[in-house]
Amino acid sequence: MKKFIWPLQRLLDIKEKQEDFARIELVTITEQIVIIRGQIMMHKTILRSIFSELNQLDPQQRTQRQQECMEYAHVTDAKIKTLYQNLEQTEQKRKKKIEEIVTLRRLRKSLEQLRAKSLIRYRKQMNQAEQKQLDESITTTFTRKILMPT
Repeated sequence: MKKFIWPLQRLLDIKEKQEDFARIELVTITEQIVIIRGQIMMHKTILRSIFSELNQLDPQQRTQRQQECMEYAHVTDAKIKTLYQNLEQTEQKRKKKIEEIVTLRRLRKSLEQLRAKSLIRYRKQMNQAEQKQLDESITTTFTRKILMPT
């Protein structure tokens, strides 16, 4: 019996690898998002702690430190805005990557279904061929017995 060879198997293998690579890229992008969010939270926490320290100072020390804190807050706010922009861009990349994975998954599943149908068709053909060969051998054996009396 000959071995089942599906002509589109290489394409299926390529699509599976592409899906795997896309998943790895998605994990990397998600990690980037987590890092950016962590940086944003860190900057916000630092600002809150500085302002809470400022509230606890007496009025004479507060005015001097307040000016320094406001300059620092302005720079940190600009950093936070930049981080939010990076976060937005990274989340858009993530959405595109998810769409790519979904498309690849659909294509892979449809190829797998085609492969399964081809395998069923192949097995059916092999069974029919075996049955035909068996029928021919039985017919030949029966005919020999009839034509050659013992």
